[in-house]
Amino acid sequence: PVGAVALLLLLAAGLVAWNIQLQVKLNRQADSLAEHQRLIRALPAGASLSHLAGTESAPQASGTLVYAFGGGEALLLVRNLPPLNREQVYQVWSITGKEPTGVGIFTLTSAREQLVPLSTNFSGADAIGISIEPKSGSSKPTGVIVLLGSL
Repeated sequence: PVGAVALLLLLAAGLVAWNIQLQVKLNRQADSLAEHQRLIRALPAGASLSHLAGTESAPQASGTLVYAFGGGEALLLVRNLPPLNREQVYQVWSITGKEPTGVGIFTLTSAREQLVPLSTNFSGADAIGISIEPKSGSSKPTGVIVLLGSL
């Protein structure tokens, strides 16, 4: 009887843990769906798409930038970026000619893909890049460039 009670308690604890894991997974999927819906809503508003390719340092990485020629918010969908340590961030660069200007920093909240809103105007820029930088960001790229694309 005592063994059966212990077994039932263990089974109940396992079911609770499994339920929590499913709830976390469901919340992540809901967040991802909301991000994709936000991206889709931006497209009919006259937005442009630019694809970013992973560099030699991160060949599995990719990204898509959705931005309007008139300015406003840009949305950057990144996928499969390499992991960071606690002292690093990803920094987004708007590149005009050979001059990069930092337009935002972010860390990953999802291991696979993430939507990053950017409050910047990419009109006039020739390219966009993402590098790994110190936690506070940099005035110029100093770290490994992981994504790069033309606008």
